[in-house]
Amino acid sequence: MPLLRIDADFLHPIGKSRFSILGWAVEVWFLYEGFCEAQATGQVPYDEPFDYSAFLAWGYYEDGKLVEIDHTDLAKRIGKLFEQKDLPEELKHQSLENLGEVLGFVARKLILIRPYDPFLPAHVELMRGLEKKVCLGPAEVLSAEDSRSYIVSLAFVELPNDRAIIGRGRCRRFNFPPIGPWHLSEERATMDAAEKLKLYRRGNFPPSPSEAVTAWRERINAWKAARH
Repeated sequence: MPLLRIDADFLHPIGKSRFSILGWAVEVWFLYEGFCEAQATGQVPYDEPFDYSAFLAWGYYEDGKLVEIDHTDLAKRIGKLFEQKDLPEELKHQSLENLGEVLGFVARKLILIRPYDPFLPAHVELMRGLEKKVCLGPAEVLSAEDSRSYIVSLAFVELPNDRAIIGRGRCRRFNFPPIGPWHLSEERATMDAAEKLKLYRRGNFPPSPSEAVTAWRERINAWKAARH
């Protein structure tokens, strides 16, 4: 029987997404059920693994914000594209003969998005930090179960001058087939590290010294040793 153990953190928004962790888990559960039904009827290969990040949708940018196109209201959303300010005036009053040109403009506005992966922006933020040489390497994520039976994850992002960003995430063990507790804990740590890195780049977050990283590594190792 599926069982999801939550605390107050599950009610908070995930970054700037439309989901709380609880709301996202519910959405992914129904996505998973549909996926299993598709496998049972042969529409999806039986050995295809479920991955919430692999589901794609169409979206576009409006006033600097990404808007997902809801398939149940596709006509209305596509119509919004025709109202955007940068639509060339000569295309606003095209006849049906030239509809292809108008649709071509709309198609160039559309982008593929991953609507069920609210953690993706965090990974992108960390990659940008690496590309801009703000970070000295990719994030390193370590996890262990602590003395209170929380799965605790730490995401270490190495910075110059023996400094680091330390992202933290945790959750209780649960039995919820679409997602696993270790995965969720690690994603929460990665998201926390990305948010702190963004603040650090703006000069609004003090990084941790290398001693703090060492202390956390020792704590993680001690928790692992206690479980063996």
